[in-house]
Amino acid sequence: MNIYHSPPQRPPAEIPVAITCEVESDYVIQRDWSDGVPLSGGLVRIFVEAVEDRAVLLRALRPIVVARRPPLDGTETTHLGIPQVRKYSLDLDRNPPLLKGPKFLYTVSPGDPEVFELTVTSTRHYVEWRLELDWTCAGRSGTSVIDLGGHPFEFTAKPGARRWPFGTRR
Repeated sequence: MNIYHSPPQRPPAEIPVAITCEVESDYVIQRDWSDGVPLSGGLVRIFVEAVEDRAVLLRALRPIVVARRPPLDGTETTHLGIPQVRKYSLDLDRNPPLLKGPKFLYTVSPGDPEVFELTVTSTRHYVEWRLELDWTCAGRSGTSVIDLGGHPFEFTAKPGARRWPFGTRR
């Protein structure tokens, strides 16, 4: 289930990359009928594109925890379908959070974007968090914050939740 897809936005002129993201999860905790929070093991997919006519070196990606609380209570529901891309894992129980995967040093240029997929886990907490992406372009360096349009990502550990069998709601 695609939980969120940020709308593409042109960054300010001094930032040479455009970043959009998606949150997907096979399982969510349904707090009520209108919302769901991805369970541990869900994915964050990040699309990074160069907006200038030159390459941009992506130097680092850092998770920043905004809040940790007990897991959310609600009903666990199932959703399917996640494509394959560059893979990283993110353990939000660690302090600081642990991002594991290939060494992070990539280049994006016009017509050659990068897509990163983070499998996010927390076995003990409901966590609100953001990412920071360090970049360098034409002698300038900076950091871009990656979140959901100004709001942090949300993931929760699996509590002793009620579980809806696949395809039914009780």
